[in-house]
Amino acid sequence: MGLSHRDWMESLGYSYARPAEFMREYLSILVPLLDSGEVDFCGKILSCTTRLGLPEPRRPIPVLLGALGPRMLELAGRLAAGTSAVWVGPRILREHLVPAIRRAAEAAGRPPPRIVVTLPVCVSSDSAAAAERARRDFAERGQLPSYRRNCEREGVDSPAAMSIIGGEAEVEDRIRELERLGATDFGASSFDWTPEEEARTRGLLRRLAG
Repeated sequence: MGLSHRDWMESLGYSYARPAEFMREYLSILVPLLDSGEVDFCGKILSCTTRLGLPEPRRPIPVLLGALGPRMLELAGRLAAGTSAVWVGPRILREHLVPAIRRAAEAAGRPPPRIVVTLPVCVSSDSAAAAERARRDFAERGQLPSYRRNCEREGVDSPAAMSIIGGEAEVEDRIRELERLGATDFGASSFDWTPEEEARTRGLLRRLAG
């Protein structure tokens, strides 16, 4: 779960004022409800007093927060089970995301957070052509402020430049690098694959997942 983007949310009629405070209060309601089935919370923006009839035995339901900025990463480490991040590369993980969320979780006495990274993946014999298709498919993402900040942090000119593209060995190495840098889970997204690229990409991902 996450805040989405200002333009999208305001176009739906939702206020984007004080987003971090809104998310802190939202998590203060949602997490206790999922953990115990009841909550009694009164905040500045949100309030909730209720009890849910949850089946027994209950299994833990982890909440992952889409977090990129410092305040949201602090919330993800302190109140949630971790973060789900898109358009983040090795530099962001090493210098920004992983240290920030781990510090917050440790300070709150929580277990090490899950860090789920999702990026486009393509196994291809023509990396230049695949990269150009990725740039075309994801051009709109580069107009969103949070993703533009990610590009600046990573030192690339567009979100598509963080796509994982290459032969099987190169793609595997780059995915495993994310793991070495602290990613606990990896999600692969698709774009305009050719039939051959789709078969090779899915084959590699199945092998890595197995």
